[in-house]
Amino acid sequence: MRSINTYTMDELSTIYDYEIEEMLKKYWKTKELSFEGDYVPSPVSNNKFSGLIKNVTLPKSKVTLRYPIIDKPLVFKVKTGLEKGRYAFKASLAPREFRIQINQFVLLNVIPKTIKQTHSVFATQDKIAQIYRSIREDWKTDEQIAVGVYVYDKADNCYYLEDIRSKSFTSLSYLDNGDIRIKLDEPIGGIEVDQFYEFNWKISLDNSTRGYHLVADTRQKFKPINPYGLIKKLYDSWDKSDESIADQMKSTMRMISTQLTSSSDGTFLYELLQNANDYPQQKDGKDLPVEVEFHLTKNYLIYRHSGEYFSPRNVAAICKVAAGEKTKKKNAIGYKGIGFKTVFNDHDYVYIKSGPYSFRYDLSQRKSRFNPWQIMPIWTNDNYVTPEISRIFGEESDLYRVQMAMRPSDLSLLRSRPSKNYEYLLKDIFKDVRDIIFIPNVEAVRVYIDGILEVDCDKRKENGEWIVTNTPLNYKFKQEEIDDLINEANNNKRIPEKYKDFTDTNVSFACRLKGNKLEGIDEAKVYCYLPTQISFGFSFLMNTDMIPSGARDDIEEGVEFNKVFAEIAGAKFFEWIQALIETGKYDYESIFAIIPDFDECVKGRKAYIQECIRRFQKGFEDCINTKCLIPVLKSDSSVEYQCVKNIIYDVTNITGHGDFEDGAFLTFSKLDGKLAHPLLRLSPNFKRVLLQYGDKSLRFDKSCLWSLFQNDDFVTWLKDKDNNSRWTNFVVDKYPEEYGTLPMFISE
Repeated sequence: MRSINTYTMDELSTIYDYEIEEMLKKYWKTKELSFEGDYVPSPVSNNKFSGLIKNVTLPKSKVTLRYPIIDKPLVFKVKTGLEKGRYAFKASLAPREFRIQINQFVLLNVIPKTIKQTHSVFATQDKIAQIYRSIREDWKTDEQIAVGVYVYDKADNCYYLEDIRSKSFTSLSYLDNGDIRIKLDEPIGGIEVDQFYEFNWKISLDNSTRGYHLVADTRQKFKPINPYGLIKKLYDSWDKSDESIADQMKSTMRMISTQLTSSSDGTFLYELLQNANDYPQQKDGKDLPVEVEFHLTKNYLIYRHSGEYFSPRNVAAICKVAAGEKTKKKNAIGYKGIGFKTVFNDHDYVYIKSGPYSFRYDLSQRKSRFNPWQIMPIWTNDNYVTPEISRIFGEESDLYRVQMAMRPSDLSLLRSRPSKNYEYLLKDIFKDVRDIIFIPNVEAVRVYIDGILEVDCDKRKENGEWIVTNTPLNYKFKQEEIDDLINEANNNKRIPEKYKDFTDTNVSFACRLKGNKLEGIDEAKVYCYLPTQISFGFSFLMNTDMIPSGARDDIEEGVEFNKVFAEIAGAKFFEWIQALIETGKYDYESIFAIIPDFDECVKGRKAYIQECIRRFQKGFEDCINTKCLIPVLKSDSSVEYQCVKNIIYDVTNITGHGDFEDGAFLTFSKLDGKLAHPLLRLSPNFKRVLLQYGDKSLRFDKSCLWSLFQNDDFVTWLKDKDNNSRWTNFVVDKYPEEYGTLPMFISE
């Protein structure tokens, strides 16, 4: 095919239009007639067209296109009114009659429905400049410099800059208040992950609703922020706080006092455990167990743990008014963002040392009543720390990577206050492993009073005293459940942000163990990793992802999905006891003893908790009514498992005393069912479960017993001397007033 530039217009008039289009594509080196151009509105009112598209190029090209033969730039008239800007569009040859009339057979027209606004290096400078101006005004800066944490995201194998702040360390967001997360095309050499850096930023336009995003100018140097510099920036960012910030902090502390700590004097202790759990050390990708110590001295409560050192991001997170750093961290058990601030409810001095960081929060150093001192860290050198603190901090400092000293505003809180002082709370909470049993990473808590070990709460030492689900029982959400959870989370502020990412949930159970017998726990509390003050009336401990109230004293009543978690827990409880039975290690009776009597459990409890109990019941009953649970002894003495609906309920207990062989009983009773394992037949708790869930047609009661005498085969069997002797003894013991009327004695 000849190049279109070698044709005359007269020659083109004899060629089909599709051939002309193919020649134009070849001339412009493109596979389709798709273009970009700058739309310029007409300066005067015009009924024929609203404006022109000029500076036409191929997509992502800088070369302005010209028509072949006539050597004129492509310009298109547009009838539809558009805003000034850059647009992408497709074109086709103008109607042939029109091209014949003006003798220009290469002329193209815009296809109107294909016009879409785009952004390119052309004709967008005004828009970009306006965004820059708006951002600088919103951020109150004249520089294109920000601070961010350099992170690596394993999920998409990419590096990002997150937690974006100004140079003065004020948190920044997009103009629409959206979070800023800057994706990097490649790793930045010479800098460390999880550290703050100053960097230069630029604007890049895109097709999102926002229309732009920030990018890092990787040609410019990334400037690290050292620990002292970070603490100073955080302090300075609040130093000139106005009354509005002070009011926010007062509001936060008032909420902590009224909601988080109102029901329990030990709330802050649980929050400290929570923080120890959420940041363990790792080895080969696995979390290492965390050990926690509390030391009670003359003037301080000292807390320390063996988890990971504070990162710059951890430090910055606890210096916000009410925002945490674990919003998206699914395996973190804390997520409300203000838990750490419970330490300020009764303490006016808090000193923290972790790795290179050494700083304190100190009410006595507040310059102005507007200063939110609880989020204003003050760099503290070792020589400013009292020996009372430094002596303990210096012991095994390599093991205990996070250390904190808290001084109460009222020193009587430590031990002399008559009611629930710290000494009492520490000894009471950690008297056994119950309160830490579901905190996955915390293995031990030790309490020292004046340097003497008073409490050693260690999961390893009490391992034989508790039976706990070794691996949490997992449930994968169905898609409709995921949709329901996301929808409720979007409309309910009580649900933490991280729940929107849930695709599954875990449930765990625990119970005391003595020998091979499970021992029930009176009014066992429901756990949301840490204990709440709510009981479902169960005799075992249960841990779920149900959302607790801020004070952890209750389950959030305004969260409908908590009921879903309860129903899932019911099904998982069945799985747990099923696994316990199948191990053959544990006393059967004691396992059935912990199955709740749900009608009793709901008595005296508020309506919402009753609903949760009933949903748990539904989850459990959906399983027990259809799945195998009951151990049955086979003829070869091996054990198989049957559904409760297939089990005979022997009301008389004749099968439990060895007075009637199983084979004979099944033959003479003509019941189409199975007898439970001999160890269960006299069990009151097993019979309670069987009465509740068994098939009524498989009940063998006194009337069934008497009716056996109408069976000739049974009467023949009874004439055997040994059989008769056992039967006589059973009936005499069981029914002493009636045995004389029965024809069961062998005649002489």
